[in-house]
Amino acid sequence: MEPRIQYAQTADGVSIAFCATGEGTPLLWVSPVAFCHVQLDWQTTFSYLFQPLARNHRFVWFDWPGTGLSDRDAIDFSMDAMVRSIEAVVSKTGLEKFALTAGTSAVPIAVTYATARPERVSHLILMDGWAKFSEVEQSAVWQAEKVLRVKDWVIYTETFMRVLWGIQDQEFA
Repeated sequence: MEPRIQYAQTADGVSIAFCATGEGTPLLWVSPVAFCHVQLDWQTTFSYLFQPLARNHRFVWFDWPGTGLSDRDAIDFSMDAMVRSIEAVVSKTGLEKFALTAGTSAVPIAVTYATARPERVSHLILMDGWAKFSEVEQSAVWQAEKVLRVKDWVIYTETFMRVLWGIQDQEFA
């Protein structure tokens, strides 16, 4: 069954698209910034991950402001604005205590939220993240990715989707 797309509003009036589905322990997924679309993530991009998680959890995920189905005019990407987005979704879904998981660029945001609201976060699950972007920026992988992105966009996008994300469907990639 396709989850219903809903909307939460931040304290400063930004509309955030989210989905909530499943039964069990609450689990909030914090997507990497700019890599989210609640509907497509469920259907294609993260279906291999989201759908099994929803079988055993009250699974919640959302689009950041300016991305996916959220308010496209929102331009505040400060840490405070990101935390407000999480808080809006948490409030609208009625989550009281939940596991919080994040990967890559969302890790610092999830850590900031968990630090500000430790009474709400039962578990913090972090994947492939960093504390300071400068740590990533100097890595050999990031430097190679940057050169490929700048020099050949087609090869970069195909490599990104197929190698880094493991997407085998040529049309989707």
